[in-house]
Amino acid sequence: MEGHKAKPEPVVPTPDEKPIERRDPRLRCKGTAEICVLPTGTKISAALVDLSVRGCCIEAGGAIPARADDRIEVCFRVNGFALRLAGIVRHLQGGTRAGIEFTDLCCRKEEQIKELVNELFDREEELGINECPDDVPGVMKRSGLPMAD
Repeated sequence: MEGHKAKPEPVVPTPDEKPIERRDPRLRCKGTAEICVLPTGTKISAALVDLSVRGCCIEAGGAIPARADDRIEVCFRVNGFALRLAGIVRHLQGGTRAGIEFTDLCCRKEEQIKELVNELFDREEELGINECPDDVPGVMKRSGLPMAD
């Protein structure tokens, strides 16, 4: 339907959390992330838990020195691909996990993220690994993100 926007699907919450609505599905992946909390410059290393074209989730081995709405810079590495992006902390879970929304994306950075996410989906399908169960809404299993011409 023209002008119709699909309603975002919520990620399945833990029993003590409310559902989080996503604009874009997230892909579970394994990678590393380095976070710099602005303007303090505090840096931490973390694991990349999932990724979408507009955000990611990270998990640190200790407390994340940030609060919701703090501006950050994140540099993540996954599948030999590294990308540095500006972001904002949208939510914290248990003090060691954070949901980050990417901000100030130029067209080139957005295309790089789309390319990476599509590559991860394609690799999953080829190897038959890391598939998400069908009952986890908001986490994609297949490629299909549109790329710019």
